[in-house]
Amino acid sequence: MLVLEKLKNIRRWRLKKVSDYVDFEEAFEYFTDKVDEFIDVANEKIDDFFDHMYKKIPGSIFGFTGAAIPTITTITALFLYMTVDPSFSFVTHWISNLGGGPNGSSFVFNTGMMITSIFILLFQIYVIRDLKKRSGNQILVKLLFISAICSTMGLFFVGVFPLTFAILHGTAASFYFFGGLCFCTLYGILVLLTPGVHKIQAILGFITAGFFGLHLFTSMMTAMFTEVEMGINMFTEWLSLFAVLILILESAFYSVKAKISIRRKARENQIDGPRLSQKNITKLRNFIESIKKQKIQKQSFLKRFTRS
Repeated sequence: MLVLEKLKNIRRWRLKKVSDYVDFEEAFEYFTDKVDEFIDVANEKIDDFFDHMYKKIPGSIFGFTGAAIPTITTITALFLYMTVDPSFSFVTHWISNLGGGPNGSSFVFNTGMMITSIFILLFQIYVIRDLKKRSGNQILVKLLFISAICSTMGLFFVGVFPLTFAILHGTAASFYFFGGLCFCTLYGILVLLTPGVHKIQAILGFITAGFFGLHLFTSMMTAMFTEVEMGINMFTEWLSLFAVLILILESAFYSVKAKISIRRKARENQIDGPRLSQKNITKLRNFIESIKKQKIQKQSFLKRFTRS
């Protein structure tokens, strides 16, 4: 007992001595300041990286590529699959069946999904940064970025873990569908609240979110009620794929159109000068006339002075 008491006293003495020399509150504030400084520097470096990348490669390229790769790989995998099993259809097979299919269809489909996820994420980052620059709601921007990470990460691991890895594949697919639902919904809301963006983008975002929600709803119904036809759930999964591809493709076209419009306005301003209202034009004319009068008066004064 005496030994334990002595050890406790030593421990208290050490803590007391440390507290005498160290201000823990000040140390904590210093640590948090350093962390904030590191985050600010990291954010600046990341912004510089993406600015440099999107200057070299337009963001719309990632959108077009992100829509083209899954279209080509899915059609190719479907063709390879149907050469062995012609019974494949949208109401009898999942999309993921291509990831475990015969005749090389699994390799084509899974590789396509992994590559697609990278290009779609790069395009989503481009879109999010554009909305942020247009003074979009900062909280929604952050939530949009998180949902983009979740959906594309899920899509990537859908390719890594095909249907034969049932649990891992199902988890990855859940991340993709729930992330996609959140992304499209938040995207639609953010576009509505952001000035300078055509509202058709918001409508397409909500429509795509609706297809994601429809598939999740039919998944829940088929899981709860065995009498519900499984083919409905399979069909809604294919519909969500088509909706996503249309949204990505249209968004890429819109970004190109917006960029052309900005360049055209800049060119017009360079050639014609900035456009002034009629009131400002009148003020400018009066100002020029007053300067001319001052010059005339100055010249007449100089003539009189030289004569005298």
